[in-house]
Amino acid sequence: MMNILIISKYFYPRNSIASFRINAFAKYIRNAGHSVTVIAEGDQDMDTEWNGCKVSYVKNKIMTVSYLRDKIKRRKRWTVRRITASLLNRIFLDYNLFWGFRVFKKANKLFKENRYDVVLSSYMPISPHLAALNLQLVGHKFFWIADMRDEMSKHPYFSKKYKSAYIAIYERLFLKNADLVLSVSKPILDDFRKMHSSSNYLEVRNGYDYEEVYDVNFQSKFTMGYIGQFYDKIKPDNWFHAFSELISEGRIPKDSIIKIIGNNMKIKIPDNIINNVFEIESVPHDEAIRISTTEVDVLVMIHPL
Repeated sequence: MMNILIISKYFYPRNSIASFRINAFAKYIRNAGHSVTVIAEGDQDMDTEWNGCKVSYVKNKIMTVSYLRDKIKRRKRWTVRRITASLLNRIFLDYNLFWGFRVFKKANKLFKENRYDVVLSSYMPISPHLAALNLQLVGHKFFWIADMRDEMSKHPYFSKKYKSAYIAIYERLFLKNADLVLSVSKPILDDFRKMHSSSNYLEVRNGYDYEEVYDVNFQSKFTMGYIGQFYDKIKPDNWFHAFSELISEGRIPKDSIIKIIGNNMKIKIPDNIINNVFEIESVPHDEAIRISTTEVDVLVMIHPL
């Protein structure tokens, strides 16, 4: 049996793909007979248990989960806390940096109480990985698994050159020092290999713990679906434009439907398709899987130009 420490901003009960990935890691590592401790973001500092795993929630004192969710839902763009977070994001490209310091202090304390064989850090691009790196720098010995999940310096969010270059510095640092690097797809890992060839790499896709679906469920009205948030250059504008053209040219029925599930960002829907587009609030992950396999004909992924 090994002692495993997982450091992630996202974890249960947050309703996001990043959370479900770490939930699955924690659950299955625990089911394999190992001891699992998770440090994650919470609305308050609290120690608890989840599926046999010890969980330490660390509050982000700049911007808590519920505070941010409430402000986005109410379309509140600027508040003192959001201005502070925005400044941190522009200076350090990660408004979670102060939270990351608190996470490191918590992890360092746990290391003094227990010996951890493995540390798995994941996502959000700097803070959790930086906490793991700092644990190495203060002398703790462990096998470090860096779950990069998505690309960092090539992520659309960091499309500006100065952002990309800044993040790439950290990216190379993590790739160099981690014992194993994970990501959701082989092409992303291939890019990481170009940055640092000597690390060990492993593809672990999202959704691996769900059964494959082979049934075809055609809808009575042609339905396109998008599940998740829009952000930065990931916007529906071109999709809406193409959808409008397809209807006007008679290439898809006039009563075709677009379902957008779980997006809190404000979007502009063209007047001519306002009755074709339905916005649905976030749903639990199992329900999102069910909708994607039974209630839409096409599941859309938007790629920035």
